[in-house]
Amino acid sequence: MNNKKRLLIKAFSGRIDVYFIIGKINDAIEDCKEIVRLCKMENEPAIEAKTLIKYANIIAMATGNYKKAVKIIKKTFSIIKREKHSELFAQGFNILGAIYQNMGDYEKSFKYRKRSLRIYENINNKRGQGIIYNNIGLIYSYTGKFELALQYYKKSILIFEKINDRMLKSLVLGNIGLFYNNQGKLDKALKYYMRDLKILEEIGYKKGVVLVANNIGTVYYDKGETNTAFFFYRKSLGIAKEIDYKRGICLVSSNIGDYYLDRGKFKKALNYYQIDFDIAKEIGEKRELAIACMNIGQTNQEMGKIKEAYRFYKKAENLFKEMKDTIGLSGIYVNLSELYFMQGNIKKALQLAELSYSLVRHKNDAYIKIQSLRVKGKVLSQTNLKKAKVYLKRSVSLARKENIKFELAISLYELAKLLISENTKDFL
Repeated sequence: MNNKKRLLIKAFSGRIDVYFIIGKINDAIEDCKEIVRLCKMENEPAIEAKTLIKYANIIAMATGNYKKAVKIIKKTFSIIKREKHSELFAQGFNILGAIYQNMGDYEKSFKYRKRSLRIYENINNKRGQGIIYNNIGLIYSYTGKFELALQYYKKSILIFEKINDRMLKSLVLGNIGLFYNNQGKLDKALKYYMRDLKILEEIGYKKGVVLVANNIGTVYYDKGETNTAFFFYRKSLGIAKEIDYKRGICLVSSNIGDYYLDRGKFKKALNYYQIDFDIAKEIGEKRELAIACMNIGQTNQEMGKIKEAYRFYKKAENLFKEMKDTIGLSGIYVNLSELYFMQGNIKKALQLAELSYSLVRHKNDAYIKIQSLRVKGKVLSQTNLKKAKVYLKRSVSLARKENIKFELAISLYELAKLLISENTKDFL
């Protein structure tokens, strides 16, 4: 290959990175295809393989076409099969880890991330090690192992600070924000998210802005500042639509659905949940699909459509079981317990409430633990007032401790109903 063509490929490659960062995904894909075409013409397998890895990452992360991305990675591995300890193999394993993570297969995701880490350690690639530490932290976070998650995030951020990589530092800041969010430490979460957003806006990474603005909205919502939350949701959705970031549209639509559901605007809520469901199904986002099913079920329950609610809850339950997601399952059992409680089936409601609590009893997820304690107390109020009061008070105490105002309000309401009922019985 002559120098002119090498310079052209170098320019294309640099432009791919820029297009990906600013959200011009179709342009990035076209440049990838053009480099691959040139490499085939000039018999340059090494450059072709490097470009195919970029191409696979864009296809997986920006379009959600995981099957196509896996196919591209396998093709790349066949090109570089004699270099099994090269950086390209490490990158490919990491992308496979991301794909299986997004599909909810955390065991496979962990396996590929560890294979990637071994290669980066062997070739002493600090940047690569930092990326994998962060990604392993993310898997631990999704599977409820929060202390391990934080350990890996801290290892990651130390590396990115040493090598002065702002883009990747922002990624870890966001994940630490998510960690504290899951712990119910909302002010700490907000602090990390805001630091993350500032960096992302300065470097112009729109996809990142979509995700972090959505997360900031969620924190404000949990703090009870719903108008501020809605502002960030709308900002996030607008940018996601502008760059056609489907996963982002999914996530924000789900939160906007929650906003309308909590205000009793069920049709609007269903519209947004349906957008979430349709896109999640299209791009193969199993975890997001399960959440969409749970939300559609809950909305139908609020509308009194019990059969439809049950149908979507069972879909969500099956998806969470496939992913071995105990936190998600606990949430579904909370909702199913409420459903049976509404129908007067106290025995079944109590079984599901106890199952929900057993799944999160030793977990650190504050939100679902509050809900699980509350539903158990609510159901027990029909059979054992003394025990019911204990569980509802624990729900209130935890919500107050973690400063989760929305959950605190619901738990206080249920406790107040119980106390009024108890006093009325004493009076009679």
